[in-house]
Amino acid sequence: MLPKQHSSFVGHKLHRILLVILAIFSISHTSNAICSIDADDSPIDCMYGLWSEKNCECLCIQPYCTDLSGRCAAMFTCNPTNPWANCVRGVDCPWWKNTLKENSCATGPEIPNGVWEVWPTQKECC
Repeated sequence: MLPKQHSSFVGHKLHRILLVILAIFSISHTSNAICSIDADDSPIDCMYGLWSEKNCECLCIQPYCTDLSGRCAAMFTCNPTNPWANCVRGVDCPWWKNTLKENSCATGPEIPNGVWEVWPTQKECC
């Protein structure tokens, strides 16, 4: 059995350790703490989509959805939605090579059929 003073000291240390663990856990589940990764440093190659700094995940071109690794590679095993349905052109919509005009890019909420490569900015696209 521990002396009363030692027991109190151990209890105090354990309490502080638990508070630190709780603080770390809550920080790791705060979107701003996790999502400080920009598109150039995304932890994975999204394949058929774009890394979202805001959501800290890959946003997939339909009909793709994220697979278990987080890449946009799963098809027909999910219910894909358009992650850019409410984007604003020139602000947060994806960019893709314009197949109708050479050496140019287009942007908008609806990615044309057959386009599988998109970029977050016009500069990166062109």
